[in-house]
Amino acid sequence: MVAFTIIIIIVWIINAAIRWSTVLESRLWCFLTTTFGVPQAEMELVQHIGVPASKIIYANPCKQIAHIKYAAKHGVRLLSFDNEMELAKVVKSHPSAKMVLCIATDDSHSRSRLSLKFGVSLQSCRHLLEDAKRNHVEVVGVSFHIGSGCPDPQAYTQSIADARLVFEMGAELGHRMHILDLGGGFPGVEGAKVRFEEISSVVNSALDLYFPEGCGVDILAKLGRYYVTSAFTLAASIIAKKEVLLEQPGREEENGSAPKTILYQLGEGEYGIFNSVLFDNTCPTPILQKAVNHLGVLPLDHTQGGARGVAVETDTG
Repeated sequence: MVAFTIIIIIVWIINAAIRWSTVLESRLWCFLTTTFGVPQAEMELVQHIGVPASKIIYANPCKQIAHIKYAAKHGVRLLSFDNEMELAKVVKSHPSAKMVLCIATDDSHSRSRLSLKFGVSLQSCRHLLEDAKRNHVEVVGVSFHIGSGCPDPQAYTQSIADARLVFEMGAELGHRMHILDLGGGFPGVEGAKVRFEEISSVVNSALDLYFPEGCGVDILAKLGRYYVTSAFTLAASIIAKKEVLLEQPGREEENGSAPKTILYQLGEGEYGIFNSVLFDNTCPTPILQKAVNHLGVLPLDHTQGGARGVAVETDTG
């Protein structure tokens, strides 16, 4: 099985990382007939490079009214929702929209748990589908996201099974549902706890069971993280260093008997390029590019704490 097995199943690929992309990268996605899941600023970008409105989905289930109106004005008809208030906003500002119902998942083991703030429980889905029907809004699909960094591929199986139940609810109420969005967070680096091939194998098996080929359902997935995570390497400068106690890195001590380590400070911090340490629970891995001992800088492997210092104790200013 090759690394792109899952893409054989995918009809549309949503670039969740478009907010970090350049116009050149966006043009590449457009050339690959990608569908884009974007808010207003990115709608403007992808439409500017020629992406038709039919290939854009406003996938955030928490939208500003002005952005909903922008989507309506520019022909973007596919939007997501997960609650009554969001549906009411769309009914008022974009009555011709086609909706995708975002369901909650068991992402308790994921590094980034998106279901803490997005997604409706399976028990509440019928109520929302009925509400949409009363308001003459067509629900055309289901989306979910098991969170980023999920170590258990079987979480996809349960979520796909839940989506099948929601499809059946929708069919009973007269909704013509034909879109299943598998979410994102797929690993894009070597050494991940679970390999992309393992996830694709589980996903394909679940799709064969619950959404077999020929059932008329288009499968979407947000592969931005998979493609972009390892696409860049940051070069940062060490701007300061000091010797500190190994067990208490923030303290200095003149007594030479206690074990010590070297604390390195970088010119980049958590309020800048390393914000993912706070918001995405990442752990950057430092790599020494060249040794410059003649200037007094220690090689990274000179002390146990050297790598930890660079990775954790970044300049937060």
